[in-house]
Formats: sequence, structure tokens, C-alpha cells
Amino acid sequence: MELQMMRGRVAAVVMAAWMLACTSNAGRDAAKEAAAPDSSKLAQQKATISVLEPAAPVRSSFTSTRLYNNQVLIAGGTTSGGTSGGIRLTELHNPNGTPRWKSAQPMNDGRYDHAAAASLNNGKVLVSGGVTSSGDWRSAETYTPAQDTWTIVAPMSTPRVRHTATWIVNDKVLVVGGNNTTSAQGLASAEIFDAATGTWTTVAPPSFPYSEHSATRLNDGRVLVLGNRAQHELYNPTTNTWSRSSDSPGIISAGHTATLRFANGHYEVVVIGVSWENGNPVGKTYHYSPDTNLWGTTSGPTIPRRGHQATLVSNQAVRISGGVDLSTGLASTGVERLNINYIWYTEPPLQFPHREGRALSLDSNSAMMVIGGWDTPTDGGVPTRQQAELYTGCTAMSCSSPGPRCGTLADGCGGTLNCGSCTNGGTCDSQTHQCSQPCVSNPNTCASKCGATQDNCGETRDCGPCPPCAVGTVWCCGTCRQASQCDSMC
Repeated sequence: MELQMMRGRVAAVVMAAWMLACTSNAGRDAAKEAAAPDSSKLAQQKATISVLEPAAPVRSSFTSTRLYNNQVLIAGGTTSGGTSGGIRLTELHNPNGTPRWKSAQPMNDGRYDHAAAASLNNGKVLVSGGVTSSGDWRSAETYTPAQDTWTIVAPMSTPRVRHTATWIVNDKVLVVGGNNTTSAQGLASAEIFDAATGTWTTVAPPSFPYSEHSATRLNDGRVLVLGNRAQHELYNPTTNTWSRSSDSPGIISAGHTATLRFANGHYEVVVIGVSWENGNPVGKTYHYSPDTNLWGTTSGPTIPRRGHQATLVSNQAVRISGGVDLSTGLASTGVERLNINYIWYTEPPLQFPHREGRALSLDSNSAMMVIGGWDTPTDGGVPTRQQAELYTGCTAMSCSSPGPRCGTLADGCGGTLNCGSCTNGGTCDSQTHQCSQPCVSNPNTCASKCGATQDNCGETRDCGPCPPCAVGTVWCCGTCRQASQCDSMC
């Protein structure tokens, strides 16, 4: 059973523009060119993987939510296949703490395949639905990090598992779709939780049923809902209305990821999934522009996968990890990164395969934590739930750091930078990728000189004919002199 990661909280991170700069000097003697990138520094940028001390217990089908203080809340899940409902246990992970894992207060109801969303205003976390130990798939509760307490709130109007929960305007949460015992093909319904009152309100229903879908809050506050078809919808919380977006170029399969990013001067949603062509799985990548309501297609990842995780790294690249490799049917350790130019790069693999795991970006340096899930045993044995891993992301260079760059060069993380050409007639050094300003000849080069004269840029200047001098003298320093005098004076 594979759980689609909810896309509730989206941080609109503004990407720094690509910069092009050149050094400016009056002459060749004063030109300063930066040294070539130090190979040892570039080597340090490569990703490293370390196994974190194990969380207790190792679980799957849980939720992981980053809190306002950068800690991560792990809630619920299952350790036994979920036959008896989910577990109540919760934990906090502090990336900078000792120890990194700390037990938090348990939920009031054990649950798995539930949804969680973190408030952008008061820091609380809402969990709702899922397969619960009490049997009530409508139940909901909130977690207050400051007090480490769980509070039961009003239940949803509809039982749901594998639904999405997206924090929207005015500190409210939009819940869409999912499954229950009466509809295994998805629910065509939605409701909103009001954090101020602790109550639910049924809102306008979507046109399609949704299960194993994604719901992504856009930069303008609308929510894009995708899944299992090429026709998609947008929910406007201000007007409580649904509208159709343009159709995607292909069917967006269950188990895809949808990630909002700011790249190349605009927002876009990057959708990564899989399609079947002639009976074979093929990785697919689409990108949707909320501003133009248009879709684009680019090459897919190397591994055709579903149920993977996607995180946004510091340079607005989208990193995917884990999931199921549909070409083999096995859980994957593969990690790939799509840069802002829609080029895929393979990164070092995880230490463990993570099926139905969770992945979160931890800081601005692109570090990623991958938690839980399980492997796929090839001997028919019992799947093993996996430990957490810390994936230290590669910090890619940009065209402005370290130092202004020009031309095409490696970014130090497997990608390529296209930094353009130099301005004002400058020259791009093919080794250092630094701009050098053209040397400006000294306008006074020919002052008091005549004939062929070398200027400050090493170029030969014609300073005109020299006046005639008496035998044994030459023209230098503005008059006729002995050659030995010229050598010492000029």
C-alpha cells in the first residue's frame, strides 16, 4: 500500500537571479583574475549519507511535518502492516539537538494513512482521518508544539484515508478526496477546518473523485489538485469555487509528486510521475504555470518510480528519492535532481531503499532527511522498515558564487551552469571562467615618442616619423640624444 505525500504547506522561496559580472581594470598590468575553482572544495560539495540514530519505532504510513522551529514531528503510522490500526506514538526530530530524537506526547487516537498540515500562523499541526485504532476514520486532533499537547477537535464530516490536507488562507485547512469503506476509487468531496473555531465545514465538491492525488497551494492562494487523469482542478478558497485548469500533456499517475518552485522568474509546479508505454514504465516530468495556465513537458527521471518523495533544494532544483522502481518492482535507493533548466542529474544513492518513506529538506544547504518506509525483499520474506538517513545535499555553485562567472562550467554537483558571455568586450577565460576587461591603451603612449612604440597593453603603436638627428644621436625623450642617454633616461 503506497501513500502519496501530502503537499500542504508550500514555502514560496524566491530564487536569486543569475548574475553576470566582469572585473574592470585600466590595463593589463592591473588585471585581476580569480583563480580556477579549487578541486578539493568542489569535492567537498558532493552529497554524503549518514544513518541517523534510529527513531523508535521504525514505522511506515506515518506523517512527517516540519514545525516553525525547524523540528520535525513524526506522528502515527504502522509497525505491523496496519492490521490492527495505527499507533499513537509521536516523536520530534531536532536537526541540531542532542539527542536528535525525542519522544513527544502520543496522539489520542492511533492512526495511519492519515493527513497532516502545519499552520503557518500559530505553529499547530492538524492530523485527520486515516485508519484509526478507534475505528473512527473521521477523527481529528491538533498538536501544539509549545506545550507538547494533543487536543481532540471536531471530526470531519466524511471518513477519509489517503486524503490531502492543505493549509490555506485565514488559518484554515482544505481536505480533499481520499478513500473510505464506501468508495475505494476516491471521494469527490472536500471540507475545510477552521483553526479558530475547531470546526469543519463542507465546501463545494470537486468535479472528479481523488485518491493518491496531490494538492498544492499556489503562490496566489489557490490549490491545484492533480491525480489519475489528464484533467485537473483548481480550488479558490476566497470564492469557494472549483475551476478546470488546462489539461496536462499526459495522464498524471497515482503516486506522483507535485512541487511548487520559483525558477527563471516565475512560479511553476513540477510534477514527476510515470506512464506506461508499450507495456513498459517510463518516467515523466511535467511543469505547470499558474500564471499562464499552460503545461510543459521535459525529459523524465532515469528511474520510472511512484510513491517517491520530492524535496526542494536551495537552488530551486527538485530532488526525488526512494519510491518503487516500476521497472523492477523493488523499493529504490535512487536519488535524482532536476535543475531549473529541466536537466536531470543522478546523485549518490541512499543507503537503504525507502518505500512509503518520507523526505524533508532540513535547511538552506539542501540537507535532506529520509525517514521510515520499508524495503522490498527479493526472497519473499517480511519487508524491513527502514531507519532514518541524513542526506547532506550538494551545495551547487551559481554564476555569482564563488565569484562572478562566465561561459559554461560544472556547478560542482553534477549540473551545468550557463553563465553567458562577458559584457563591454570582456574575454571569458576558458579555465577560470572569469571575465577580463579588454586592456585600454594609454592615450599618452606616444607623448614625446616617435616611431614604433610598445604601449601598456603590449601592443605596438605607430607614433609617427622621428625628426632627423645628427650622426651618433637618436630621437628620445623629446629631443636628439646619445643612445646611451636614452637607455638611462627613458
